[in-house]
Amino acid sequence: MAHPDWALKFRRPGTELRRKTESLYCLYECSSVYDKQKKRARKVTGKYLGSITEEGGFKPSKKRQLEQELAAAKEAGASGVHSEEIGRLKQEVAELGARLEAAEQRLAALEEAEKQTIL
Repeated sequence: MAHPDWALKFRRPGTELRRKTESLYCLYECSSVYDKQKKRARKVTGKYLGSITEEGGFKPSKKRQLEQELAAAKEAGASGVHSEEIGRLKQEVAELGARLEAAEQRLAALEEAEKQTIL
């Protein structure tokens, strides 16, 4: 029996649909591995991705939701660290710019004093 259209629209390459009940389908990762003994490919079912219902659509598994939230938190944390580092570097550049400007002014004053001494 073929799967209904409302369930098939959530299926992507590398995934497999399995019917639990008439109105509930489960989505799993799947791949294939070559079996040297049998000399043909063997299907390998991977992680459970979530469930699909006609009314609710695709609902990710709790484990998958936690993995996505963790990845988002890590990214937000990394972005926060990068923005702090960028702020610190901008401050250092501003300080170095001020020091450079002061050094240029001292150099100009020394050159002017040297010209006065020569004359």
